[in-house]
Amino acid sequence: MHHKNGMLVFLGSRIASASLNLLAVAVFTRLGGVETYGTYLLVLAWSFILHGTMTFWIDEAFFARFRETARIRYISSALAMKLTSLTIVATPMAFLIWQGTLTPTFALALFMMTAGLAIHEFAVTVPRTRMTPALSATATMLRSILTVGLGSAALTLFADEAVALPIAVASAYLISAVPMFITYRRELFRGFRRETVIELLRYGWPLMLAGGTWALAQNVDRLALGHFYGSASIGPYGAMADFLKQGFFVFGEVVALSLVTLAKRAASEGRHGDVKRALNEAMRTIAVITVFGSVLVLALQDTIIAVFFGAQFHASAKELLPLLLVASSILVFRTYYFGQIVYFLPSGLLQFYASALQLAVTVILVALLVPEMREHGAAIALIAGQCTSCAVVMFWRTTSFRMPVPLLDIVWIATAGFAVWLAHLALASVIQQDLVRIVTDLVLISGSAGLVLWYYDLFAARLVVRHVLAFAR
Repeated sequence: MHHKNGMLVFLGSRIASASLNLLAVAVFTRLGGVETYGTYLLVLAWSFILHGTMTFWIDEAFFARFRETARIRYISSALAMKLTSLTIVATPMAFLIWQGTLTPTFALALFMMTAGLAIHEFAVTVPRTRMTPALSATATMLRSILTVGLGSAALTLFADEAVALPIAVASAYLISAVPMFITYRRELFRGFRRETVIELLRYGWPLMLAGGTWALAQNVDRLALGHFYGSASIGPYGAMADFLKQGFFVFGEVVALSLVTLAKRAASEGRHGDVKRALNEAMRTIAVITVFGSVLVLALQDTIIAVFFGAQFHASAKELLPLLLVASSILVFRTYYFGQIVYFLPSGLLQFYASALQLAVTVILVALLVPEMREHGAAIALIAGQCTSCAVVMFWRTTSFRMPVPLLDIVWIATAGFAVWLAHLALASVIQQDLVRIVTDLVLISGSAGLVLWYYDLFAARLVVRHVLAFAR
């Protein structure tokens, strides 16, 4: 599939998925309240740490080492490694239940969520690697639809059970992988090779360290808030952070699934010029996402908070929005651009170094700031840690590959975004009606972003226009 058509498939599915995920936030924060939603986020945080340590590195190693001519043995071997890792995760959980340290219901929710993340990610990675975006899109859409449906049902039917929501969402992740397993049913279990496992282990063991370290660095702020102030403190903080991530990640995932995949294939074929072009396009695209996305959120913050959050979340969400907006913007660069360097290096050690320094900075600042500044301290620690991680990848001199940074283009995009923000302030001072002001902001910001996308031909903007014009004729 042509990479721009593939990008459109990824983009369409991610936009639809993100819309459903935002709907889930709106529904869950109204049906569950701060304590219930905070418990769900706590389970999710621990699950991401377990997933990052034990299973996510397998997906990264699979994507980096995969060869189409040996696809059956790579798919089968990676799946066997996933199942083995989940068995290893379950063993200490069973011991902690036997000891009485972990309640059976919390352990069930934690294991199901970890397994759901692991299996869903595999269901997205295999089609992505084989350049079949429709199957990845199917898994993504099915997960989002089931998350809203099963999560809403759980909160309605089992309102008194704190772990009902994470169990329901975990079920959505697991079921979403079914189409991929059906499609590849003949290849999943008949190609296991010991030498392939060894190959993936040799490449991936630094990623195991990096994945666990990175996942802990990304969630230590929530764990600290839960430790010092209880699950209720995580609710508004996590709800706003997750809302912003959904909006940004929908486009960031498109960049990774299309442009970075294209660059990886070009690198494996020795087409270095195509690698640089694809990665430069990825960097510009992420810059547009974060700059104009931030302007849009700041311009419409009152409306966003009123629509997407329950009343218990309003005051805290608005207060935390600016800091979490910065954190989410940097996270997009960290995850979907600089973090992708792992696919272009012979080893994942650089990823581990970046994650380790990120964790060290985040933990130190969390310990210093959270006891006094609560959620604000957690957000500041998160921002500092992410900046540190990006800087390591940007300025590491001894690596055999460096991610290109089209600095001049980024400055121009940021300047355009700032000009749009000034125009918003000017219009807001003269427009009194809320609805007119919202419509004006939407037209101004989306139109300006569209012009920038057209200028750089990002997100296949010119291809979309050609298709629209052809259809109109």
